[in-house]
Amino acid sequence: MRLLLSTIVVSSLCALAWSGAPSAALAQRRAPRVVSDVWRDPAPGIRYLRRTTSTPTQIHVVVCDLDAEGVRLFATPHADRWTTVPEFATRHDLEIAVNGGFWSTLQDPRGLAAGGGTPWPDVASDPEFATFALSEGRASIHTADVPPDLEDLTDAVSGKPILVVDGEPDPALLELADGQLRAPRTAVGTARRGRQVILVVVDGRQRDSRGMTFTELADLFVELGADRALNLDGGGSSEMYVRSAGGVVNTPSRGRWEIAVDELLGSGESTRDTTHGQEVFVRGREREVMNHLGIAAPRPDVVVMPHESSIGGLVPIDPPAPLPPRVRVGPFRETLARTAAVTVPLLVLAALIALARRVRRGWLDRRRRAASR
Repeated sequence: MRLLLSTIVVSSLCALAWSGAPSAALAQRRAPRVVSDVWRDPAPGIRYLRRTTSTPTQIHVVVCDLDAEGVRLFATPHADRWTTVPEFATRHDLEIAVNGGFWSTLQDPRGLAAGGGTPWPDVASDPEFATFALSEGRASIHTADVPPDLEDLTDAVSGKPILVVDGEPDPALLELADGQLRAPRTAVGTARRGRQVILVVVDGRQRDSRGMTFTELADLFVELGADRALNLDGGGSSEMYVRSAGGVVNTPSRGRWEIAVDELLGSGESTRDTTHGQEVFVRGREREVMNHLGIAAPRPDVVVMPHESSIGGLVPIDPPAPLPPRVRVGPFRETLARTAAVTVPLLVLAALIALARRVRRGWLDRRRRAASR
């Protein structure tokens, strides 16, 4: 009997230890150790955080108080679509700007879009996309099944998935297989009953920043105090502009080849030898995006220097300045996409008809030759 009891106790302890180990490892992966936080106050009511973690990950956060005097957040008017983030910021004299929502193959917005006080033409709610909206100075995030009223919509971008609900990560995130991959991310959150907005851009696909999963991104918003958060377009579109910090503060994940000068040696993902010397592949080419989110704020009378809150370790890296897109098509991309959508099927149909005629002629020629014999 004693031997039986001892066996049961030992087996139970082993089972508990075995079941607890994966949970501890999972918790460690979800909460990477923060090694450097650098805060800056670009304007009254706006705070900018640059965080470096040991994952490694480079994270950029803007916390905006909509109650602050002169602070105003808005989305892209329809006439200003298809520009880079810095162009959008410069055109509207903004302190902060990030990229916005997703678009379809035909260059239409996925989900609702509004800016300049009115919804975009011909937009409609999409059952797959939630909406970040502004109405009467208050921000809100609406689920796909309960979209905002178009009549009250002044500024909006859409995205998926929802990351945070009622201050907790959405459990549905664990069911998204692609969401557990680390990638460049852009997301927006709300707090204090819509009077505070949190913008996050995470660099990814780089040697010093691997990006974040949806679960990690949701955990970050919970840490920042968000009640709700929504993922926006990411990947090569993820970009943040902070005027007082010099412009674009992150490194867009699209790449380009650069001459291997001393400051780039070791930072590139690969190298190649050319007729004019060695080149390294570095990230940092901007993309024209369909819409954006921007924050206008009065410029401070004095320049507030950044202050560091660090526990040692990695130091934020100053990336090479991003370059504009190689080809600038702007709003013409919509015309090009629609033209291609019409002409390509017609060309394919014409090619099939020509092929069918050729096959038929060949078949008739064979019949004639057979009959003449």
